Amino acid sequence: ALATDIIPGLPAFQQPIMSMEEDDVSDQEIGQLEDHGPFQSLSRLWGHHAHLAVFINYVLSNSDPSSLLFYLITDLYKEGNAKEMKKWAYEIHSSFLVPGAPLRLHNVDENVANEIDDVLLKESDKEEILRKIFWKARTRAKEELNEQLTHFQQKRTAGLATIFGPTDISLDESISDKARETKIIETYLLPKMEPYLEDIEKEHVDLRLFTTAAGLATILIKIFQLRPVWIDRVPTFVAKDKSNIKARLLTGKSRKMTIRGHHFVAHQYFTITYCNHCQLIIGGIGPQGYLCSDCSLSVHRQCVRVVEESCPGPLMRKERGNDRISKLMERIRPERKPPSSHHHSQNHISH
Repeated sequence: ALATDIIPGLPAFQQPIMSMEEDDVSDQEIGQLEDHGPFQSLSRLWGHHAHLAVFINYVLSNSDPSSLLFYLITDLYKEGNAKEMKKWAYEIHSSFLVPGAPLRLHNVDENVANEIDDVLLKESDKEEILRKIFWKARTRAKEELNEQLTHFQQKRTAGLATIFGPTDISLDESISDKARETKIIETYLLPKMEPYLEDIEKEHVDLRLFTTAAGLATILIKIFQLRPVWIDRVPTFVAKDKSNIKARLLTGKSRKMTIRGHHFVAHQYFTITYCNHCQLIIGGIGPQGYLCSDCSLSVHRQCVRVVEESCPGPLMRKERGNDRISKLMERIRPERKPPSSHHHSQNHISH
């Protein structure tokens, strides 16, 4: 979508915002011999919510939704202020881009992820840099989306369009009928949330399903303006209300707990941090883990109850030169290099 593609009447956060760097990547006007209407290109699709819902339904049913969820969420992300973007950036980065991320974009190489790591570590106070932090990854995600749109057009040409949505006539009528548009979105996307809701209620959830549910819930609320009664059970990206109900969803009543002498407090992370128990990245929607207020030990939510090392206590603050304490802390928190990709598999999470 070009920067000039502004859709009249849409709120700013729903406009197809593209950074200057992305303007070089133009939409593919695919299927020139056949008019697919709003399905003709991504830039046209973003402005038609009923059509977008049908395309989301197709991707969720037939393909990897990572690029689609990432692209839409990072568009919403850019509307945040500096403080919000600092928090949201790590949640998105650790869910979609780092090695082992549950919805990792496979066509984004580790160099891009490393550049984002550096920004989060050294320049997270610079609002304009944060606002453009994902532009390279968005360009790659858009390439994947264009391929998925091509495949969807092929399904339409083969007469299979109504497997994923209503007839073109109904879709066209929804353009000027808000109630009809809402009905189409509800009909084709709300049922997609049902299996995720069942999984979220389990003690051990599949992290890929969990993150997909969070991404889809974000789109339902922020783009389609839907708030079904169950939506508050699902954590979301780019949320402004982490301090209340959304944060409690992830930690339950256990925002503070004492285990093996550690005084753990639920913690929001802003940069790549490795769990001291399982050595994997602590990521996702915050609070992502627990931090010991005495010895600064960091662990996943799902690892906190199985921590093996006892806390050396705040004593280390007073006796930094004490070899015994130094050695103990080194054993608990060794200086480690980031694990290689095959160590990052993070498939399950516990509440």
